[in-house]
Parts: sequence; structure tokens; C-alpha cells
Amino acid sequence: MSNQTKPNIYAPPLDVIKFAEALLSDEVRGSKVKAEESTGVDRGKFYYHWKKPEFRQWYIERCSEYLSSNEAMVATTLMKQVRNGDMKAIELYYKLNGRLRDKVEHSLDDGTKRLLEKALTKLDGK
Repeated sequence: MSNQTKPNIYAPPLDVIKFAEALLSDEVRGSKVKAEESTGVDRGKFYYHWKKPEFRQWYIERCSEYLSSNEAMVATTLMKQVRNGDMKAIELYYKLNGRLRDKVEHSLDDGTKRLLEKALTKLDGK
């Protein structure tokens, strides 16, 4: 006789699932207060389960599914804004496509440069 067991798939209680689904809805938009009002489920239950790594993983997977299901709509909206000349949208478009990166330049006064060079020289053992 083989020892077959069910796969260990985590599922939170139904009321917590209902609360989590409400959080991801367009009406609630992540507001735990609104999710509590719309479901009748105390948000404390969500926080209680949030302490469990398996719940956090489960919730993150639900969030990923939600984001994936809205990807086409987001891309369409972004492209409309790009075509309308929205500079922030154009910048985001290029960043998402890897053709633009944030660049930060720092300038140091001469005294700070000398101190930094001196410290680096000591570190190099020169």
C-alpha cells in the first residue's frame, strides 16, 4: 500500500479570503477600513493571519494574480498618456523598457575630496 498524502496547500479561513479579495477590489482599493465595512470581517483577523509566513505568501500570490490580470489595461492607459505627451508617462515607458535609468550625480567640495582621497589611500595601504 502506497503512502500518498494530499499536497500541502495553504488556504486561510473563508472570511479572511473574503476580506483579502475585498482589499484587491476596485471599490476598496487596499483600504482595510473599507474592506472591513464591505465584508463585515474584522481587519484584526487579517493582521492576525499576516503574522504567518504562509498567509503572507498566499496573499502575495493573490496580489500578483490581480496585477497580472490588469496588465493590459495598465499598458493601454500608459500608452494613451504617452501619445498625449505626458512626460512622466514617457519617462516611465522608457524606464520599463530599460532604455532610461535614474542617474544621480554627487559633487564634493575640494576639502571633502581631499579627505576622501586620504581615507582611500590609507585603506589601500599606500
